[in-house]
Amino acid sequence: MKHTMLVTPAMVHTDASLKDLALQDRSCYFGTEAERAGLTVFKVYSQEGCLFECSLWKAYKECGCVPWDYPHPEENVTMCDRTGDMCFRDLMATGAQACLHISCGKKCCAHKWVLFLAGYL
Repeated sequence: MKHTMLVTPAMVHTDASLKDLALQDRSCYFGTEAERAGLTVFKVYSQEGCLFECSLWKAYKECGCVPWDYPHPEENVTMCDRTGDMCFRDLMATGAQACLHISCGKKCCAHKWVLFLAGYL
């Protein structure tokens, strides 16, 4: 069997001078704007990190705890017991969908690679 792989690179670059524009006018975040975006776990902004933190907060608020192997969104977080751990992990598995409505904008400067793999005999 032979495989063909196609990799398509894409780069988004926004000039730093646009940082002074209002967020609604530029509709993206620079990597240094994690705090401005309300992130507490990640120090560098990314859309994926924003969605993860949204899911983390939703699961924490719903279950009242955070498992030992997840970042703690604030100090003095209650560690999950077995029941809380199941609650938290279930919500994290579906949490990103619930967070799509919040303003996790794209990153102003980003690299992306789209991979297409085809196999044939």
